[in-house]
Amino acid sequence: MSGSRCRPSSFTTSSVVLSLNFLIHFLWTSFTTARAVSQLYCSSSEGFVALHRNRVVSPFAFQVSQPRAALLSRQIRARLGLNAPVNVRYTCKSTEKTRMKNSNSPYESSTSILTSLFKSKPSQGGNDRSLGKGRREGRGVRQVRSYFKFWNQRRMSEAVDLFTEDCSYEDTLYPGAFRGKEALKAHLFRVADALPDSFAFVLDEVSDGDDVVGVQWHVESEGKQLPFTRGSSIYKLDRVSGKLCSGFDVPEPTVKSGSASLAVLSLIGRLLDEPRKAVPLAAFIFYCWFVFLSTVAPGPNALSLDPATWAEVRDLSLNFWLVMPSLAPQSSPVLHPCLEGLFNLLLAWAALFSGFMVDGKVAGESTQARKTGEGRGGAKNAFLPYVLGMQLLTNAVYLPYLVLRKNVWKPADEPAGEGYTLTKAEALGESKIPPLVFIGVGLLSLAWAGLARGEVYGVELSERWRSFVQILTTDRLTFSFAVDLLYFWVFQGWLLDDDIERRGGEVGKISLSLFKAIPFLGLGAYLMTRPPLLLGGERGSVKEEV
Repeated sequence: MSGSRCRPSSFTTSSVVLSLNFLIHFLWTSFTTARAVSQLYCSSSEGFVALHRNRVVSPFAFQVSQPRAALLSRQIRARLGLNAPVNVRYTCKSTEKTRMKNSNSPYESSTSILTSLFKSKPSQGGNDRSLGKGRREGRGVRQVRSYFKFWNQRRMSEAVDLFTEDCSYEDTLYPGAFRGKEALKAHLFRVADALPDSFAFVLDEVSDGDDVVGVQWHVESEGKQLPFTRGSSIYKLDRVSGKLCSGFDVPEPTVKSGSASLAVLSLIGRLLDEPRKAVPLAAFIFYCWFVFLSTVAPGPNALSLDPATWAEVRDLSLNFWLVMPSLAPQSSPVLHPCLEGLFNLLLAWAALFSGFMVDGKVAGESTQARKTGEGRGGAKNAFLPYVLGMQLLTNAVYLPYLVLRKNVWKPADEPAGEGYTLTKAEALGESKIPPLVFIGVGLLSLAWAGLARGEVYGVELSERWRSFVQILTTDRLTFSFAVDLLYFWVFQGWLLDDDIERRGGEVGKISLSLFKAIPFLGLGAYLMTRPPLLLGGERGSVKEEV
């Protein structure tokens, strides 16, 4: 009996003890959990949520027991408003090894160290920059991820089903867009057939803009990234159907054009600003084809590398400006005088364009800056290299300058009160002496063509002309000189309008038209009679840089 009476008392005492232990454990668990959650912070720059307590075992870590870990995980998700599954990294006290465990799963260890709370990791290694706390991936991102998944599995029909019937897909490697699902499907199968099955697209970055999704990707083969296979794409979502309605791919170019692309863009910009520049551009393209490459013009083209042509070029160069034939006729090569006269007239005409040297001047730079090369254009004149190159390749150099020349310099562009100075080349272009010399060389060349080497080519102009025409219709070099003269005649007045404008525009329209129309001599006459440069509306002397 006594034993029976003692049992209730013992059971009551044990129950009270267990109840007290449970209550103390519950209060302590709630206190520590609330304290940990209250010290929660979010670091958007690192892209993860971390927990702090005083007992730090490792960076962003603290020790909790199994019940508190589960409760803490639920409270964290509720506190942050996280709907997506949460990954919890913890370390077992017995092994001190860090592992990843889903917070929805039961905890295996009795003691854990909670170190970091990460957002859901995007598939394929992608980093989603747009997802903030409490936000799930939008429909657009899910559709795009499915599209890349089906693509990599070569399930093209399912990939196309993610798009609307009237979709538009543009790949910048192709000239036009693929419109409609059938066109897109044919394009995807064509690309897939051209690539090995081991090639797979991997998302690197994903930007979720609701109905607009941007991704950055690269291509891998058997887990290794391939060179020159990066790219970016933009997709748009049709909100009504929930499908993608457009795509735009920009693959990485295999050939890095670099400065060449900038040159093309610069050329397009100049053509848009001044549509008339399309005229010298078209003339330049035709000139290069007709003179150097075509089989229409007489004689072998430049690609044939005819030895006779190169010998002719050498002999004409030795008779440059008729210096050697005049001073040492016994030592100079003997060529047809009309060919020699044509060649040297062409060079004299090209040299006359040095009178427009100020056309390549850069405005708004101090004298010291131009001397030291610290200004925008340095001490180099933009037109000077072209003038020198015209002595070798004539219109093949002059026409590009007409297309590429930048803003026309005017004295009014210089800062008020500072004046302006010219480089030595620019000052020489303003002088009246060079054009006088070049005109003399041109007239001497014409006289040489009609009178020189009479003992070889006869004194009769008709006989001399017939022999020259025969050369003209069979020799590519001689024919190209004639084409050059025609081009110079057409474009010799191209710089006159801007030049006279920077000088005050006092030459009448009729006189300016005559200067443009009369070949060679008209250009020389303009350079000899044009007014000097203006500064502030008044004619002034030009100072030369020393």
